[in-house]
Amino acid sequence: MCQFFSAIITKNGVIYDPDLAHHEDILEKTFFKDSDYWPDFVRVQLLPVDNYYFDLDMANWEFFVLQDLLPEWFNRPFAEKETRDALRDVFSKRFIENCNAGKITDQRIFVMDSSVECYGNCKVKAYGTSHVKAYGQSQVYAYENSHVEVHDDAYAEATGRASIVIIKDIPAEIKEMAMAI
Repeated sequence: MCQFFSAIITKNGVIYDPDLAHHEDILEKTFFKDSDYWPDFVRVQLLPVDNYYFDLDMANWEFFVLQDLLPEWFNRPFAEKETRDALRDVFSKRFIENCNAGKITDQRIFVMDSSVECYGNCKVKAYGTSHVKAYGQSQVYAYENSHVEVHDDAYAEATGRASIVIIKDIPAEIKEMAMAI
């Protein structure tokens, strides 16, 4: 089953997308076909052994090959190295920790003890004491003590002590009455 970091290995290297978690989405985007008995790719995945995504120590991430039939060219050590290098790239591009990240648009991000405003079609997992403002079609999953403000058609789920505030557009006449008070 596809989880956080899924990738496709080819004879020449790794194919991944920092905004996609599922092999099928990667295959669709790259136009690879999964119809041959011996495909031109192999599905692989890295998962943290303790299920903690912010563990940046590669020794704590387990490498999985998600196919029974492997092409002759498949080289497990090469595939694992390429996949781990790709995960390091995702860490640098999509993990936000201990800062005010400002505005993010149309990305999948992981936030720890940080503030961020998400626009468009972001997919956010917020941990620690993060504060996320979500706009547009963004989706936020808040954990621990994170706080989410939901605007527009954004969506949020909270677990643990995380909180969600839904802010709806206030009609102009109500705003005017409030300003008069």
